[in-house]
Amino acid sequence: MSHLIPSWDLSIDDKKKFREGTVRAGVQRALALALAHDECELVEVGLLSSFLGLRKWIVPEQHPVDEWFTWIKHKTSPLVIAITHISIVFPVTPGLNLLRFGLGETLNTTKAVFSLSSLYSIGPLLKALEEDVSISRIAEANNDRERIEWLKNWPIMEGYFSEPIIYGPGDFINIQLCCDSAEKAGLVLGGFVIERVGRTVI
Repeated sequence: MSHLIPSWDLSIDDKKKFREGTVRAGVQRALALALAHDECELVEVGLLSSFLGLRKWIVPEQHPVDEWFTWIKHKTSPLVIAITHISIVFPVTPGLNLLRFGLGETLNTTKAVFSLSSLYSIGPLLKALEEDVSISRIAEANNDRERIEWLKNWPIMEGYFSEPIIYGPGDFINIQLCCDSAEKAGLVLGGFVIERVGRTVI
């Protein structure tokens, strides 16, 4: 069963190996789904909010409190989406308690459920601030301009999924949250897309 691993419990080498393994899994999934005949025909693209039908990495205001609600509903194009980690952004984020990844417009299949409480403990937050961990630095490492511009110099709490959440072509992505506040929230999903070379992701 997949679980959330706080980033401060992972070394840089751990993260590198995790990413390499996840990319391999994404490529194999794309080949198995006949998106290409060979790895040479595939390209990896960093995950942007637009790939999941969002304009920005924001959980809107006035959502339900203490009950599940849908944050993302999006039908995928002919590509593979792998979601590998999550970042909770301070100081704008209220209590985001649970995260659920599913399939279907009415969530007829659940892929994984995660508690986000481990990312809110005061010790790791102080450590992150002390080490000057910021989403802009992580974004720069991934060459993610969207995150760089929107979240410059804000401290984050980041957690990795022990196994990537993978969606294939034509999947109806349904991602839900349970929060203890109806305020706007800063929540970023990290990962990548595998697609055919030359294809434009919409």
